[in-house]
Amino acid sequence: MSDIAEYEIFSLLQDEDFVNEVIEQAVESPAVMDELADDIAEDLSDFIEDDPRLQRQLLTQAMKKDGFKTRVIQKLVEELQD
Repeated sequence: MSDIAEYEIFSLLQDEDFVNEVIEQAVESPAVMDELADDIAEDLSDFIEDDPRLQRQLLTQAMKKDGFKTRVIQKLVEELQD
């Protein structure tokens, strides 16, 4: 990106009305919301994977759900077949 383009981008981002309009339109876009949800879910997933306490909480709650153990068994059998 050229210096001029960087300056123009910086200037636009300083314009509160412009930024508000972009955000208003972005949250109305299903594609943008899907992408945002994907990004957040990925970041949260990474965080949970790195935090043993959250992993335990997730596993504890998952094991209480009807049918979850059956799903785990099915997935395990699929893995063993590979």
